[in-house]
Parts: sequence; structure tokens; C-alpha cells
Amino acid sequence: MRPKLRHFIFVWLIGMPMYVMQAQENRLESHNSAVTEDAGEFMDPFLDPSMIADIGGEALPIEGEYPLQVYGSVEIEAAYSHQRPEPEWTKLQALVKLNLDYSPTDEQRYFLSWMGFHDFAYDHIGHDQFDRDTLQEYESESEIHEAYVDLTASSSWRIRAGRQIIVWGNSEIDRILDVVTPLDQREMGMKDLGDQRLAATALKLAGYYAPWQIEFVVLPEVRTDRLGTADSAVDPYAPFRGAGVVIQDEEVPGWNAENAEFAMKTSYLFHGGDFSIMAADLFDDAPYLDFTSFDGTNIILTPKHRRISVIGASLNRSSGSWLLKSEFAGKLGKAVHRNDVMAQGLAGSLEVRSWEKKDILHGMVGMEYSGIANLFFALEYVNSTVLDFDDSLAGARSSDAVGVIARHKALRETLETSLTWFHSLVGSDGDLLRLDVEYDLSDIWSIGIGAAMFDAREGDNFLYDYRHSDRAYLSLGAKF
Repeated sequence: MRPKLRHFIFVWLIGMPMYVMQAQENRLESHNSAVTEDAGEFMDPFLDPSMIADIGGEALPIEGEYPLQVYGSVEIEAAYSHQRPEPEWTKLQALVKLNLDYSPTDEQRYFLSWMGFHDFAYDHIGHDQFDRDTLQEYESESEIHEAYVDLTASSSWRIRAGRQIIVWGNSEIDRILDVVTPLDQREMGMKDLGDQRLAATALKLAGYYAPWQIEFVVLPEVRTDRLGTADSAVDPYAPFRGAGVVIQDEEVPGWNAENAEFAMKTSYLFHGGDFSIMAADLFDDAPYLDFTSFDGTNIILTPKHRRISVIGASLNRSSGSWLLKSEFAGKLGKAVHRNDVMAQGLAGSLEVRSWEKKDILHGMVGMEYSGIANLFFALEYVNSTVLDFDDSLAGARSSDAVGVIARHKALRETLETSLTWFHSLVGSDGDLLRLDVEYDLSDIWSIGIGAAMFDAREGDNFLYDYRHSDRAYLSLGAKF
């Protein structure tokens, strides 16, 4: 077993029994009061919108007598990268979030969220140590995160229009059906999936005719994943960079009727579970590298986004404290990179092909357990298979991964410990481990500490290029 993984598991095995012993004391009490939640309760889109936690990872407060609510948070986070050639503080970020929620009537709701940050680490290290793209993406930011209006058209139909986050799917570690709105992956693996969500401008029409639920989505804005830069700890193009390869700026499709994206989902809700089918016609949020030119020495590649079709289904079934879940999707027309681009250029090919159009089957099966008070545990297995695979394609025909997520609350739910373990079974295997501990000092103040570790032994696993990206971090936050 690799040293980093062995040390991490050793620490976890020492600490976990103490949490379980404390949780077992409350198990009998919680068991007597536990009930199986009806599927209609957690799937119904017509619940009070202030209670729906699909707005970027933060649930809104319950509406009171005031139609206008203003709330937010301030957080200072510092991160230390100890595996860099010169270990140092690589993140000294001050982050502010502000939310405005206005509900003049039961049929109308207006929501606006803004966020901004500045990272003083770049002043500390020196701007001359980073390229323009890195400073632009990581040093400071100010943006409207979400801005939408909710209108109740009838007792069965609701409309949401504006910049919004749309979450489809239950996977904690991958995006099977969750393809409608993009992710912020500038700190890939160092944040939960929910904390990475980005909003996109969309019109969503949702209807509920028990036990059926249907959603239609139109997105005039093509917004794609935000990725790490060449100087960042998680550069997505690291496997392609090197002598003889130049990667140009990303091309993102613009706003026009031809580029509009469409998606729909239909769900059947039954006691203790739900079944859904979905279809979408949209641009792949993840870019591919398209061949631009070859000057005899350098291959010039441009990141672009290809329009794909997605057809999928999910089935979830709860029984007591257990939830069994599954998602499957066919992603049609995706671009898969070739492994012989440089060879084609050196051979003088008149038409160099850097990718091939392929269909991909993507699936997940998993379970969740919440039978012990204040403890949540999830286990997932994910597979992605490229159909009609051949030796000219980069990567593997089939990619497998296992994910484990555990969360525990203690000290009257003021102390929360979270463990995330992602194990990639591609090639020689690779691991991503993240441990987070957060303590509420009061109703307003909280402190946090954590660590993220990447581990892979060989270059045949995509985590290998991030093996020196480990970091430890601490934070101080306040809510208002």
C-alpha cells in the first residue's frame, strides 16, 4: 500500500471508532423516531422554494413575516501546499457571499446571489510567478452567481426564469445525468460536488400531476465548466502539455438561437422511491482538444465544445435506513482524443485528426446508509465505457471508479467531520482523499480544517499529473 494512503487510513481508523461509539449511544433513540421519507416529499418541485437546497449548495432560510430577506457569509481560507518544490501558502482567500430573497406573494419569488473573492497569496508569492490566465482566474472575482424569478402559473405548474442551477441525478462523485448546468473545477477534488456548481441562464417549466413530475428546460446561454490553468495545481491539459504541443485559448459557443440547449426529465414517484427518464441536446461542458495546425515543430490545439445528445434513466429505492440508487446514461457524439496526433503531424498527414466521434455508456450504482444518528455513509461504483473503441484512441476503453463518502456530526451537531475517498481503477489505480472538519463556535462563527491528497504511481492514471497537488487548509467563517 502506498505510504500516503496507509498513513491516512491509519489516522481514520483511530478516529472513526470514537465517532461510531458516540453515535451508537443515540441509535436506539433515533431508531424509534425514524420514518421512511415518502418519495413525493423530496422530489416535489412545488415545496416552499425557500426550503429547496438547489441554489448553489445553500438552503434558504424559512420565510417569515418579512417578504425581503438579506443574508450571506464571509470566509477567510488559507491553504498550504507542502509538496511544491518550495512549500508555501498558495491560498490566502477572502470570500464574500450575499443573497437577496424577495417574495411579495405566494406566487412570486425573486432571488439574487452575488459572490466575490480576492486571494492575497498572489501578492505574497509575486505576480511575476504566474501567467495572465492564472491571475485572471484565481486572484480575484466578482460575479452574479444566481438571479432568477419564480412564478406559479397554476396549482400544478411553476416557471423559473433567469440564471439558475439545475441538479439532476444523485451521484456524489460523478455526473451521470447531472449534465444541464456546469461545474467550477478550478479546485477539482478539493470541494464537494455541490460546492462546485455554476448557474446558467435558463427557462425551466416544471409540472406535477401526482404521481408524475415533468421538467422542461431551455438554455439560451452556453456556459461550460471552468477549468484550472497551466500554472494551477489541477491543470486539465497537463497530460497533453510538453515539447511540441501548444494549447490555445478555449472557444465557447456564443449566444444565439442555433446554440440553444434543451433538456427534459420525467419522473414517476412512488412510496419509498422514484424512477426518472431524461433526454438532453446540449454542448458538452468538458472541452476536447481540436487540431488547428502543425508548423513542422509544434502541434497547435484549441479547446472546443461539441454538441452531444444524452439519454438516461435513474432508479432510487429506500428501505428503512438504506437507499439504493442507480443512474445510467448514453452520451452520444462525444469527442474522444486520439493518441497519435504528433505522429500524424510528423508523417505529413494532410488532415490531422486529434479526436474521434464516439458514443459513451456511463453508469452508477450505489447505496446510502443513515441508520446511525448523525452519521451518513455512501458508497458508489461508476463505470464509463467507450463504444467502438480502437487502439488509436487515448485512455482506456472502460474506466471504473469507486467512491466513499462519510459524514458525522457530534457535540450537538456543532462538529462535523467529512471523509471523501475517490479510487480510480484505471491503469495502475489512483486515489483522491479529502478530510474536512468544521466546528461551529456559535450561531454565527465557524472554523474549519482539512486536507486533500492525490496519489497515483504511474502515468496511465489521470490523477498522476496531480500527485504533487496535495494541500492542507484552514478557514474562519461568519454568517449574517
